[in-house]
Amino acid sequence: MVCDAYEVDGHRFRVRSTSEAFGSWIRYALDEYRTEPTPDDESLRTYSVVANDGGRLGRSFNILYAGTADVTRTLDRGFLARCLLREIDAFRHPSRADAVFLRAGVIEVDGCLALVPSFFVPMLSGVRRRAEKRGIHAPGGTVATLELGSGDLVTPRWSIEMPPDAIEALARYVREEADDVREYFPVEDGERRHLDAVLGLAAEPTASAEAKPRAESTLELSVAAMNLRVLGGKGFRAIAKAVAKSASIAVNWSSKDEMLDALVNAASLARDELRPAP
Repeated sequence: MVCDAYEVDGHRFRVRSTSEAFGSWIRYALDEYRTEPTPDDESLRTYSVVANDGGRLGRSFNILYAGTADVTRTLDRGFLARCLLREIDAFRHPSRADAVFLRAGVIEVDGCLALVPSFFVPMLSGVRRRAEKRGIHAPGGTVATLELGSGDLVTPRWSIEMPPDAIEALARYVREEADDVREYFPVEDGERRHLDAVLGLAAEPTASAEAKPRAESTLELSVAAMNLRVLGGKGFRAIAKAVAKSASIAVNWSSKDEMLDALVNAASLARDELRPAP
């Protein structure tokens, strides 16, 4: 077990890993922010990485936890590494003014790109294999970024200080042959995509998927924006534009299987709403 304390702009946290190799890479990538341990570190926010070093039979997920919540489960350790760095980079998002930074998840359901509240992410992570069989791609992560002006989903530039080869260096620490699966975020570096749907939790427990007022979705995304105080009206307009171009849908469920049904139904509603009139 590797466990170290770090500090980014006054935010202290711990990162621990079950893998010595992955833990060594974390130390390399985040060396700028490593701090001396203190007696109070047990109370710090902790990111836990359960990484497969390739010695086990069969394939097992690599898992990133924020506290006790799954941020992602993936077979791709490079993806796991980027997901961890994105979570840490988010400590600086409240002070940035170059985009709208949301605490939200991004999923795709049969090609329908949707934003979901961040608390959806651990639930989807826990049923990942079942979700993928239903055409739901929920790679993980609780950070989403909207471009100012367009409201489109984009990937932000890194704001934390890292070695230039931080991502590529993972291969030096972790055996390459054990990681032949490659996974991608719905929006990769340099891409811009408009959202098809903004999903929220329905008030009625019997509602699988139903239309929701766009004003409610706009308000919920504004609450989820980490830097709205810095952006002011520019940020709110970007959120409103993103919602205006998307289907606004509420979902609810009482079991994991119903959750997957609700997301599939929501994607169908979104496609119907956004389909051009004949």
